[in-house]
Amino acid sequence: MWLVVLGFLSAPAPAPPAPPRALIAEAEAISASDPERAAALLEKAAIAAGADGALRLEALSARCWLLAVVSPSEAIRTAEAAMAEARRLHLERSIVDLRVCRGYAHERSDRLDDAARDYQFGVEEGARLSEPKATAMALVLRGELRHGRGLYGPALEDLVAAHRLEVQLGRRPKQSYALNAIANVYADRNVGDYARALEYYRQLLATHLADGRAAEAATAHFNIGSTLETIGELGAALDAYKASRKISVELHASSEIAYVDRSIGILLTRMGRAAAALVPLRNALAAFRAADDHDMVAATRLSLGVTFSRLGRLDAALAELRAAQAHYEAPPNDRFLDRIYEELAVVEATQGNWRAAHEAQGRLLETRRRLAESLQAEHTARLRVQFDSEKKEQENRALLQERALREQALRDAERISRWQQVSIGLGVAVLALLAHAVRRQARETGRMRDLAMTDALTRLANRRHFLALAEQAFDSARRLGAAFSVIVFDIDHFKRVNDTLGHEAGDKVLQRVAAAGRAALRPHDRMGRIGGEEFAVLLPVTRLAEATAIAERLRGTVAGHEFDDLAPGTRVSSSFGVAEWRREDSTLAALVRRADAALYRAKAGGRDRVEVEEPAGPGA
Repeated sequence: MWLVVLGFLSAPAPAPPAPPRALIAEAEAISASDPERAAALLEKAAIAAGADGALRLEALSARCWLLAVVSPSEAIRTAEAAMAEARRLHLERSIVDLRVCRGYAHERSDRLDDAARDYQFGVEEGARLSEPKATAMALVLRGELRHGRGLYGPALEDLVAAHRLEVQLGRRPKQSYALNAIANVYADRNVGDYARALEYYRQLLATHLADGRAAEAATAHFNIGSTLETIGELGAALDAYKASRKISVELHASSEIAYVDRSIGILLTRMGRAAAALVPLRNALAAFRAADDHDMVAATRLSLGVTFSRLGRLDAALAELRAAQAHYEAPPNDRFLDRIYEELAVVEATQGNWRAAHEAQGRLLETRRRLAESLQAEHTARLRVQFDSEKKEQENRALLQERALREQALRDAERISRWQQVSIGLGVAVLALLAHAVRRQARETGRMRDLAMTDALTRLANRRHFLALAEQAFDSARRLGAAFSVIVFDIDHFKRVNDTLGHEAGDKVLQRVAAAGRAALRPHDRMGRIGGEEFAVLLPVTRLAEATAIAERLRGTVAGHEFDDLAPGTRVSSSFGVAEWRREDSTLAALVRRADAALYRAKAGGRDRVEVEEPAGPGA
């Protein structure tokens, strides 16, 4: 009997259960690498908390946030059960955190209105309870949701407020998250403040490198590359993508490597290096297939199709484009189908498959019709006006494709006629001469159309074409009640440049100012040369304050350009006048007169400056 008791006493005692906070900390440490085990640990922590309701709800809240990423529906169930418990215990702070978590799970499930309501609750209740952590989280998530919906001003307000709170709390990773979201808004094509976006992305990169956060540094490199690519700095963009890929390889982050490889392939194709683009695109395709990511497989095959087309490997291009087409047609994804049909029409026409080319062209027009209907359903004038601009460009591309089809048909007719020369002699020669005359006429017509619409020196819209565009934009603004502004500017002391350096140097100045304007403006803005050294810019869906900022950016771009190759120390500046459409404006001329008057004030005020229209008088 004593031996049994002594044996029991000498046996090792079972390890005490881990305290709930230790389980929560362990789950947080492994949440990225093993989310299933982390969720189990948090459930265990909630049970171990026992009667400590606040600690139990802390564990359940952490579990909700984890599940919101991997299983949104389960996260919603967890949040609602925990909120019921929090209400019984009158723990209002827990309710706020759980409600915001449920909102994120709603957003991950594409229930955006439900998400917006939960975020709104989090912002309001977090502020009422003086709970800055929950308020900051609700603000940053609401800001990103608003950005996705095109509400750029409210999105920036939320994100800046969230960043300010995170600075006060001293939470550097969350500060960086908010700042990255702010940079994403500025990098949006519809905002187009790329200089500020790059400034923030580079600031984030320095912070991540200093803190040793390699994965975040890779993301910052990628965002820098994407923004540089958007503004046309392709070589610098490629360097940034390569830096992102290098870090991702060191981290063995296969999914991130695949995304970067696809971007590198697309960029190389755009740079005219289509052969070099095949390797990263094929690597990306293999990685996405291994991950069973069907959407990215289709997107990468579309990119491969474009690359093969640029290489003249038309059969391979068709195979990839057809594979992408099959994926995006069931169910239809018109934004991808638009690109696929456009490319298919070109490839089929190049191969001489006229029926297939016309079929692709017909599907392209139908897809663009559906896109137009979808955009018309949106409740913002900004998107409708932007589409008008894009639609016009798409119609121009369609006309060019149609002309290419006709010219290809004529070339085929000529080739066939040469084979028939032996048997039909003079008759074939006459037909060939007629075909040649038709081709010459088609080319001359195209050249004359281009000359009629484009300023030969600057390649901008000429005065006649620009005024036609301006009338369209003015009519659209009046019809939709949307904001619309114009900028007029000219080069200061341009006559002095011509007289001192010669007209050849003056032409180079005009060309460089035009190029600076294209670089500083947003994709949907339109710039034209309307006089000798005078230019104008159309700014759809743009209020006066934003138009003034754009004019100031353009002024700085021109003033900062160096012309030392023309003559050492040469600098060029411009003066700007800005005006916004008013409802009482019955004609475009009234708006332009106000912009001209502001330009004259800029000249009188010392040049190299931006002036805005005089404010409307009483009763206006």
